[in-house]
Amino acid sequence: MENSEQLVSLGVVGKPFGIQGALKISLSNAESKTLRPGLVVKFAPVTQEGEVYLTVENVKSGGRIKFTELNCRNRAELFRGAQVYVKREDFPKIAPHELYLMDLIGFKALSLDGAILGEVLSFYDNGAQAVLEIKTLQGHIADVPYVKQIVPQVNLKEKTLTLDPPIGLIDGLY
Repeated sequence: MENSEQLVSLGVVGKPFGIQGALKISLSNAESKTLRPGLVVKFAPVTQEGEVYLTVENVKSGGRIKFTELNCRNRAELFRGAQVYVKREDFPKIAPHELYLMDLIGFKALSLDGAILGEVLSFYDNGAQAVLEIKTLQGHIADVPYVKQIVPQVNLKEKTLTLDPPIGLIDGLY
């Protein structure tokens, strides 16, 4: 993995699982199919070792992952709390009309009439839906549910998304 490649955090390592060094990883997206056998994964930081690269051997339900290079629980303990990264290009392929939420970061948020409202900074999942964090032109951070009624249009080519927020969702808008 080269430093110039775009790395994406998939989650954080919890406790080891079993005596053979499997790791329990708390994934940002529990339904992610990104981790698969043969994939090289970056962990950082791992105590005094800094960053470490391991190869996925096996993926079990609940975020339990076995790595080829880890074969004992004691070594696996060193990974507790480490962030898990993969190359963006290693994400599963999707249809042309689909997108990964991370790809919306940096998109301009527009009103229905085309005025710039702000820019997508980040996103998270609140358990009910994905939520976009948008920095408004006034410098406020607005949490905007990523649902069709509020985000009716995404233009991948123009790197914009159109918002139709209810009154009060975005400070200073109405």
